[in-house]
Amino acid sequence: MGYKIYNTGKKFSRDITLTCDMVDRSYSLKPYSFMNIAQDIAMDGADKLGFGYESLHPRKMAWVLSRMHIHYLDAPKWPCDLRLDTWHRGVDGPFYRRDYQLWVNEKLKIAATSSWVILNYETRQMVPYDVMNSICDPSPQSEDYAMESSAPRIRMPRGVVPEKVCDHVVSYSDLDFNGHANNTKYISWAMDCVDREVSGKLPIQDVYINYNREILDGDTVEIFRTVSESDETTSYLFQGIVQGHEAFIAKLVFRK
Repeated sequence: MGYKIYNTGKKFSRDITLTCDMVDRSYSLKPYSFMNIAQDIAMDGADKLGFGYESLHPRKMAWVLSRMHIHYLDAPKWPCDLRLDTWHRGVDGPFYRRDYQLWVNEKLKIAATSSWVILNYETRQMVPYDVMNSICDPSPQSEDYAMESSAPRIRMPRGVVPEKVCDHVVSYSDLDFNGHANNTKYISWAMDCVDREVSGKLPIQDVYINYNREILDGDTVEIFRTVSESDETTSYLFQGIVQGHEAFIAKLVFRK
């Protein structure tokens, strides 16, 4: 993002200027934009702790995002300056957890948590737990938490038949330096499939996503959805299918 991270106690922070390309028609920070800056600071934070790209790549390993939950307390509005905090939360089962808090003038705007694994990028297999612990200290960087619970597993409810809304062919703008669709793009695809009267009028409240299979250049992603209503929210559940297999599932909740 062009801004160095710095220590704030037991956490790392980055100052960010919210630019017009990062917001939607209501001047609010897009979930896709938040995920971009969160991804970037996560990479820098891991490097600072000694288990980032430069440490893992020579061993044919890479961090892979498995699950994420983003909660909007109050969307940051353009123009403004932001501060994003992040810290390694330690181990939760097979996952290494990283938390985030986004602030504007010392007011908390977004809280998020993410769950990661280390993958051998040649075998495409998850690195065994004992090897992971030898590379990455399992103890938390800070005992604070942004979200009390880890990002949950998401499933399509039984008996529900989702509607197909589009096919997305993965191309240049979706890819990162690993040659597969970047994790931030999945939410962008989902947001493109939200009804305009919702995405254009209702504020986003929660974003949940599970990444189940990598998506490669040229893949066709069939995107399916279900929509549910309550008195307080409108919720969308999205499923991305590649060659008959679920590549991702995401839930977007909008506040009425």
